[in-house]
This record gives sequence, structure tokens and C-alpha cells, in this order.
Amino acid sequence: MRTFALLLLINSFAVAANDKKVPQQLTIENNSYSLCKQHTIRYAYVIKIAYVGLYMQDCDQNENLLELPDKLIRFNYQVNVKADVFIDAAEEFFSKNFNQPLSFEKTQELNRFNQLYENIQPSDYYDIYHQDGQKLKLFKNDKLLGLSENVSFAYQYFNIWFGKYPAVKPLKRNFSS
Repeated sequence: MRTFALLLLINSFAVAANDKKVPQQLTIENNSYSLCKQHTIRYAYVIKIAYVGLYMQDCDQNENLLELPDKLIRFNYQVNVKADVFIDAAEEFFSKNFNQPLSFEKTQELNRFNQLYENIQPSDYYDIYHQDGQKLKLFKNDKLLGLSENVSFAYQYFNIWFGKYPAVKPLKRNFSS
């Protein structure tokens, strides 16, 4: 939690759709995705932490993001971030979004998946890809770091950003509207 303290101070602002900080189109595993929404995560209103893009095959879908079986989020970082920050945030906000303690199975899958995270340098990016409602894949700079084939975990992982208690509230508001 101590390494996550930085993220508690983060404020997020919408970015114009023509800003080139995240690409307008992505192709991942032969599937094309369009940029539907984007955000800039900042620290103290000045320091840009990351540009975040939400990608889908059809941006006009009106379903709750948590229920969509096929989506991708790109986090394009502008600063160095230690892997522990990602791990701590994922543990905290994944757990917060459950009304009960996590099962042993969920805890194991969360820990296993979170171990995939690596340190980030400016201009590195993560893609978190929910593929066909079946798999959750983590890419760093287009390299697959690993995946989860646990279907319920794949859906639930997105609670970190879109659940009742999101890690970055303005990001959820912008992406959910």
C-alpha cells in the first residue's frame, strides 16, 4: 500500500481524441481495435504519469464495460514506475471491489497474474486485453508477458478500473460515460 500512495494523489483529465499519445487503431492477435476513449493520468495536475486508451472493435456498444467480453486498455507511461506499484494497486482495488473476502483460488490467480508486471520506463506501455470473454492477457510493448484463462477472473480484473471502487475515479467516469 505504501508504494501505492502515489496513485492516491493522481488526478486524471480527459484528453482530446486527436491527441497522438495513444494510437487511434491497434491490432492485437489479428484483431483490430479502435480507440474509443482516452485519458491522461497526472500527478499534482502537472506531471503526466500515463496516457490511457480504451479500445474496442465497436465503440458504439452501450453495455457496461465490465460486461463486455472483448476490450483492451493501453497504459502508455511517461515516467518510471516500479512493478510493485502495479501489484499493490491491483491487489488493493481488486479486493476492494468484492463484498466478501477473496477465495483462495481468486487470491492465487491474482497473485500469479500480478507477478507478470515489470518495471516501466517512460514510453513503455502495457496492454491489458480481455479476449472474447475467455482470457486476460498482459502485454508490455507488444510482448506477451502472460495470461489468465480463468474466465471469471478475466472479467473481474477490470473492476480495478471500472468497479465500485476504481483505482482512478475520473478514468472510470470518462470511460463509462
